Amino acid sequence: MAQGLPPASALAERYRSGHAGQPGWLNVATCPEIGHAQQRWRAPARRAARYGHDPQQAFTWARTIVLGWWQQAPAWKAEQIWPARVHRLSHGTAVDGPHTVWSAAVRDVTVLPEVITWRRR
Repeated sequence: MAQGLPPASALAERYRSGHAGQPGWLNVATCPEIGHAQQRWRAPARRAARYGHDPQQAFTWARTIVLGWWQQAPAWKAEQIWPARVHRLSHGTAVDGPHTVWSAAVRDVTVLPEVITWRRR
């Protein structure tokens, strides 16, 4: 397991309490970029630890920045990545836009690839 980051299966597990197609159950298999992000987290986690920083704190800091973008995303007319990812995670049922009940339920998993990418820089 990557230091400071739960495995993708654990990220998804907390959302699996509902039925397929309803908020509460994610289809993480439709988003391989989530698993890839988890794998890419290892290097920045090791780098943070090497310099005496807590990897979880580094992750939290990057997440805070990306969640600021998430809040602005509804105004971005050209944004296609997050709405498409929410749609895939929701089994194709999130058709009301990128910031619906589904997107609220899957926000952290949806933005994980961008959090890891930002943190690696």
